Amino acid sequence: MNLVKQKKNGLLCLGLVLLFFCGGCLGSQAPIMVRQWSLEYDPPAKPGDVNPLADQTISLKRFTASMDFITDDMVYRPDDYERGVYPYNRWRVRPAEMVGDMLLRDIKAADMFKAAFGPERADDARFVLEGGVSRFLEVDAKENWQAELELSLTLLDRQEKHLPQRILFQKQYEAMIPIKEKGAAGLAKAMSLAMSRISEKVLVDLKLACEKAVLKKQED
Repeated sequence: MNLVKQKKNGLLCLGLVLLFFCGGCLGSQAPIMVRQWSLEYDPPAKPGDVNPLADQTISLKRFTASMDFITDDMVYRPDDYERGVYPYNRWRVRPAEMVGDMLLRDIKAADMFKAAFGPERADDARFVLEGGVSRFLEVDAKENWQAELELSLTLLDRQEKHLPQRILFQKQYEAMIPIKEKGAAGLAKAMSLAMSRISEKVLVDLKLACEKAVLKKQED
């Protein structure tokens, strides 16, 4: 009986020793570093005189994204019907949130409205901008690689009583920018330029549509 007990104790000690050494081996492994990327560009220039909008407010609802881009993975298209992601590289936030944040920043910087709000104040403003990201990826081709960004936006005027009249515009915006430096860094740079170009067009459209709505109300 003592022999059996000694064997059990010996096996227990051996197991503890192996567990200690295995734990040391695992603990000595260097952690895998994941690089995070974001969009960076200067706000577009102000789209001209916007005095008719000086007393108006606008809010941006939380943007949505198609199923392919509800992740923070950096997605690329190596071939037809195929999708891949950059290992150990991610967007800092998901594309829908990132695009919405940048567009709100640009609207504020343009000083077009008395105030511009985010999703938390969507019901407090006269004009409401909502939208979704339908493409946000790198497309690889033999000739060149490019960043593709496609955004769908709808602008609403909450002072109108009925829905058809509330819709001031519904538009698709897209930009395709060549990637000069292959890899995650090159994708981040090209996507930033794509967002900059789309934002510039959106600001002009916002100015024209909102000014037209304000002047129409004044005439009524």
